[in-house]
Amino acid sequence: MKLYQLTKAGFGSLQQVEGEIPAPGEYEVLVKLKAASLNYHDLVTVLGLNPKLRFPLIPLSDGCGVVEAVGSA
Repeated sequence: MKLYQLTKAGFGSLQQVEGEIPAPGEYEVLVKLKAASLNYHDLVTVLGLNPKLRFPLIPLSDGCGVVEAVGSA
């Protein structure tokens, strides 16, 4: 699958990469995104203003789609 990830803080480090489709773990679901919104939380993430961030990461907090798989509960 194609995804955008940050390798460090800053807009210049946002890269499109190929990744494996993950299997959902315990208490997780796999959602095929149909739409996504970018908001203030995403801006704070890209700028690296949250000291608890661990890179690489996928900067997205709001989206909608279809549940593709469900992990164990």
